[in-house]
Amino acid sequence: MERRNLGFSRPQRGACDGILTAARPRAAPITPLPATQNALPMASHQHVPFLTVEDEDDWVVSFALGPLGTSRLTLTRTPRLEFMLSPEQRGVSVGCAEAGQRPALLVAVQWGQQCVDVVSTAKRYSLDIRKVDGATRAAALSVLGKMNFDQRFQLGSA
Repeated sequence: MERRNLGFSRPQRGACDGILTAARPRAAPITPLPATQNALPMASHQHVPFLTVEDEDDWVVSFALGPLGTSRLTLTRTPRLEFMLSPEQRGVSVGCAEAGQRPALLVAVQWGQQCVDVVSTAKRYSLDIRKVDGATRAAALSVLGKMNFDQRFQLGSA
């Protein structure tokens, strides 16, 4: 099976110990950027005890972070209201409950069996989803596919 370059790479070691090396800007071709250019901060590896999926007017995939799920990384898209935004502001918002952090736009998601790598315009996240049940994982991947109806971000699965 042929693998497409999704703008980041991961060593072939353990399940979730990969490192995203570069994010692809929205209008650029699908090639990784040199690590010294446009480097985004990498969040530490995050444990995800559960995730929430909404598939109604708003499309939401929200990852609970930490052992108790007290903070969240939320991917949100509201397609019925996007017509009010300028084209460069449209897409999936990536929000985290960190103090003072404004939502960024989603650039890429690499969905694996045990780990999900999320790249936004502001930060990169590596999420350990081993504790999440298969049905919830499938629902989240389905909603991510809907969120990507206009190919605004790269979506890959291992």
